[in-house]
Amino acid sequence: RGALMRELDGLTPEGAGAAASAVEFVASRMPRRGRLILLSDLLGQPGESEAVVSALGAVAARGGEAIAIRVADPVELGIEAPKAGLYEDPEHPGTSTTADSDPASFRDRVEGYFDSLRRDLEARGVEVVHFTTDLALLPALSRWLGSR
Repeated sequence: RGALMRELDGLTPEGAGAAASAVEFVASRMPRRGRLILLSDLLGQPGESEAVVSALGAVAARGGEAIAIRVADPVELGIEAPKAGLYEDPEHPGTSTTADSDPASFRDRVEGYFDSLRRDLEARGVEVVHFTTDLALLPALSRWLGSR
């Protein structure tokens, strides 16, 4: 395994991460025409998605290459609807949402959100790539990089 994967394996995820702030931090330290790749589920509280679109769009606007790689669980894609109930947001303690058990309704809401986000990102010159958690990430990334 490479050094990057060993480093990532040693990390313990906790709390919420502000993707837009991370993009802005990295972008401020990279060459003008650099490449910035964000791996994220691209889920967030109201306003967070817009901030990510703006931050990645700013990288593309200055001549850099901005790529958003969305890594999603099949439930997050709307392929499988969650069981009806009240769900806590692990990244934002104290925040919860209800889910109904109608798979079509859930899938439509999820697809609508991500279609809108994808259009906004692409309109700003950001490439959007999708991976699911049921795929092995490294082989999937290798195939994607090989296709470029």
